[in-house]
Amino acid sequence: MKKLGKLLTSIAVIGGLAAGVYAIYKKFFAETADGDNFDEDFEDDFEEDLEEPKREYVSLNSVQEETTSEVSAEAIAEKEAAMAEAETAKAEENAE
Repeated sequence: MKKLGKLLTSIAVIGGLAAGVYAIYKKFFAETADGDNFDEDFEDDFEEDLEEPKREYVSLNSVQEETTSEVSAEAIAEKEAAMAEAETAKAEENAE
């Protein structure tokens, strides 16, 4: 069991050292690809954002508003009548 623990520990240490060496190599010794061309890569990407979007507007009809208010007034009247009938039926049940 001790041999297995030593093996796993040594593999972890070797992996850590390899990762550290690779990180140091990338930071100090590897050439960077973006260098001078960094600003040139993004010049064309934002030209599309400068154009104003096309908007279409919808006109509002007053006829539709009147119809909607008439329908809602009728619906309210029907609900009030139904509630009155329900209250009357409940009062009759309580009276019996």
